[in-house]
Amino acid sequence: MTGARTHDAGSALSKQAYLLEPSALPRKTNYDFERRERERNKEAESARKAKAKADKKTSEQGAPDETEAGDA
Repeated sequence: MTGARTHDAGSALSKQAYLLEPSALPRKTNYDFERRERERNKEAESARKAKAKADKKTSEQGAPDETEAGDA
């Protein structure tokens, strides 16, 4: 009878583990979705960097250079 108790306790522990960590369960992979997400994130990062670069360029153009101000 102790064997039956151990089995019950083991299944109770596995149920608790399932309730605590559902991410530990294997899931069906969705390669197309994951690839699209990576591409979307990459495009967003590229756009963010391009915007930062453009902002930096406009801020540098707006400020007068010291060499140009000294020549005048």
